[in-house]
Amino acid sequence: MRKFIIDGVECKVAKATIGLDGFEASELLKKYNKIFIDEGFVNTASCRSKITYIDGDAGVLVHRGYKIEDIVTNKTFMETMYMILNEDFAVNESEQGNFENEFHGVDIDIDGMLKIANIVEKNSHPMSILLAIFSGVTTSASTKKFPSNKEKALYAIKSMLYAVAICICKITGKEFTPDFSKLSYSQLFANMVMSREISGDKSAIECFDKILSLHIDHGQNASTSTMRMICSTGCDLFGGICGAISSLWGVLHGGANEAVLKMIDSIGSVDNVAPFIENVKNKVDGIRLMGFGHRIYKNYDPRAKVLKGYADYVMHDMKLDVESDFRGSVANEIERIALADEYFASRKLFPNVDFYSGIIYSKLGIPANAFTCIFALSRVVGWCSQWMEAVSGENKLQRPDQVYIGEKIRVIKK
Repeated sequence: MRKFIIDGVECKVAKATIGLDGFEASELLKKYNKIFIDEGFVNTASCRSKITYIDGDAGVLVHRGYKIEDIVTNKTFMETMYMILNEDFAVNESEQGNFENEFHGVDIDIDGMLKIANIVEKNSHPMSILLAIFSGVTTSASTKKFPSNKEKALYAIKSMLYAVAICICKITGKEFTPDFSKLSYSQLFANMVMSREISGDKSAIECFDKILSLHIDHGQNASTSTMRMICSTGCDLFGGICGAISSLWGVLHGGANEAVLKMIDSIGSVDNVAPFIENVKNKVDGIRLMGFGHRIYKNYDPRAKVLKGYADYVMHDMKLDVESDFRGSVANEIERIALADEYFASRKLFPNVDFYSGIIYSKLGIPANAFTCIFALSRVVGWCSQWMEAVSGENKLQRPDQVYIGEKIRVIKK
């Protein structure tokens, strides 16, 4: 490990293979008897990881050394799942096939999940239903002995697949019929949740598969950091995933695509887009442009750029319902006007992946309030991979400090 001199203090440096190095500030803090305050942890690395690299300024997203554009163009979600969990893609079709057979052979507790789904209120928020169902998975998993962390991860991933399917069937009133065939992850989900017309549409399911790959991992985001922090206490993977689900629920994280759809519906038509954009620029109360800009990306979100190409078919060519057809047109007009406007360009506000995914989900028959559940359907793979990485090392207990700004020591008056 290299060393770096700061104000005469020798600090150890953690060398990155790509991007910013990190330095350990403990010796510097000792000298000054001070701590750093980094609200929101925007400049603090909580771990070393080999899974995902992001350069927000350049609009780059890399998994295990592969750019997201190359992954989505050339690989399926199940192939990407193999890569995220195993550090590289399968060397041949036989190895990939063995992995998929292993996944399909995992025996999960469907009956237990259905019992919980039958108890919870149908009108509950889908994420609360999903959280309840997956909390039940923690009990069934606690009775099992997994030969390895990889087997435990596959149990969690397959459980999430069926848990999300059960959840969406619950809120839509569709009868849940489990599909135990050896089809792809995306096709299995489509068969259990979507209409026959949609689940049989090869182009639509291909687009859905691409969305899942785009969401598979995103570094130390809120839900992943939550999961890693929970599991740093020694809590099991399944408890960590429950915490991650709760974190994902928020509108500033996984709930963003639902907010985009609500915005588009409130605009109503292409004719109303220009006045809406002017209201955004004039900061009219209650008017916000959702799906543009990102905490990390100060350039075009590479996931959005990839998705735009696959989304056109679903947004414009699928003639399934008139109600959602206008959404694609409104979205295109928002993008056209905003990208040509210096106001947004100067602020580096570009469409992010949530801008398109919500519109696509609505065309595929997913209720708006369940969009975040689809996020979990994919991100569970990243959560499991991050957990496997964390527990394979020191997995140091995460315990941030604080700058106390309360009252000084006081004495209780008798």
